[in-house]
Amino acid sequence: MGAVNTWTAEEVRQAGSIVKGLTSTEIGTTDLSTNDVMASVGKHSGYDSLQLSAGFARWLSQAKSNTASGVTSSDLQTMGHFACGATTTHINSFSTSAYSNAASYIGALDSCESSQLSAYATKAKAAYGAVTTWSASTITSTGTVVGGLTKSELGSLSSSQISAISATSISKIPPANFAGFSSSQLSGFSSTQANAVTAEQQAALDTNQKASLTAAGAPSKSVQSGAGFIQCSLLLTATMAILAKLW
Repeated sequence: MGAVNTWTAEEVRQAGSIVKGLTSTEIGTTDLSTNDVMASVGKHSGYDSLQLSAGFARWLSQAKSNTASGVTSSDLQTMGHFACGATTTHINSFSTSAYSNAASYIGALDSCESSQLSAYATKAKAAYGAVTTWSASTITSTGTVVGGLTKSELGSLSSSQISAISATSISKIPPANFAGFSSSQLSGFSSTQANAVTAEQQAALDTNQKASLTAAGAPSKSVQSGAGFIQCSLLLTATMAILAKLW
């Protein structure tokens, strides 16, 4: 189809998941002017943050003249993972109703970074009120955006609210925020929730919290370090050098 910047909107739509293979610079030159195009390319996960940022910025420029306040709930529903390409400034400019009417769509995404989750969580609080008043269905709808709640807010959740957090959403809570769960809250995790806790999240807990999580059924997980691989690589290099001299 030629250079990416010559593709028509229809060609980009047909490309679909292939757009993930483009660089962020290339994505920033594609025709993303319609929601049909965004729906086609945004429904696929696996983009990195630079690609998502470039895609959202390109769409915002072409479809909204760079006016984030004009983003509608329909836009947020159809753009898929590119909703995680919005900056916190963009998200802060979205109307509360635009977010709330698309909450379950945004909550189903797993591409947002901690700062974006925090911004979306602020929108959720504006839409639904104080976190302690959220119903289980609201928790379910907000999905991964729960990861944008502060440590103290997570620590204030009731057992019924926590039970409504999916395993996927549990795993997407930033480790620093995850440490806000108390030992008693962690001991109330279901086995599915406990197993979803990542090594990085476990590392952020104190001894008592880890014991409670283990009691809930979580296996012990260790954060993988590159140090061991580096040491092995250095040892292998030294060994090869010695063998080369012997040869």
